[in-house]
Amino acid sequence: MWGRGAGSRFLLAGLIVSAFVLLLYWWFGRDLSSGVDVRVVYMGGFLVLLLAGLLGRISTRPASSLSKVFGQIVIWVAVGLVLVGGYSYRAEMRQISDRILGELDPARGQAVSGQDNTAGGTMLFTMADDGQFHIEGTVGGVPVRFILDTGASDVMLTPADARRLGFDPAALAYTRSYVTANGTVMGAPVVLTNLDIGPIHMSDVAASVLEKPGDMSLLGMSFLRRLKGYQVQGSNLILTQ
Repeated sequence: MWGRGAGSRFLLAGLIVSAFVLLLYWWFGRDLSSGVDVRVVYMGGFLVLLLAGLLGRISTRPASSLSKVFGQIVIWVAVGLVLVGGYSYRAEMRQISDRILGELDPARGQAVSGQDNTAGGTMLFTMADDGQFHIEGTVGGVPVRFILDTGASDVMLTPADARRLGFDPAALAYTRSYVTANGTVMGAPVVLTNLDIGPIHMSDVAASVLEKPGDMSLLGMSFLRRLKGYQVQGSNLILTQ
């Protein structure tokens, strides 16, 4: 037979579980009709397992240690609230994270919110210490770092970047000539199936693989002229699709 102490412990356990369930319903109940993200289910299940483990200890502990176990439960419930709150404000936290990373590494850029764009988005880049705009993009999912060059008619890939993207520089035909500050260079025309810069997505972008090695690939006009707009404001570059 269970004593009066055990009964009070299970009553407390029931109250805590009920409060937790009500909290989840209050937080996500209005979205149940459209379905809850599976990550919420996993997180909720994990927290329930933790809570069940702590509650199980109540039935095996003397009444004198009940306050200690209750304190542990309060701590885990607080951790659960922090996780749920972080998930609820994940979009805002991601914007803050992107802004911090953009300040630490200007090439990553920052996605600008609040723009009326239906086809893409807006990215903000800060001028690097060398006085140029370094831009990180992905080509077919492969990260590539570019330097903005409005004088380049095409996107220009270094042989090293071309290899990473699956092109064989030795097998290409270098039929195009480009006049640069360092003289005339030859390039081999290719097409980039996808070129993404943050929320800006572009397909079938004309590009050329440079015959000679270079320091960094160039983001030229074959990409820029297909944007809704691009502008330099002081030390900031804004790309808008």
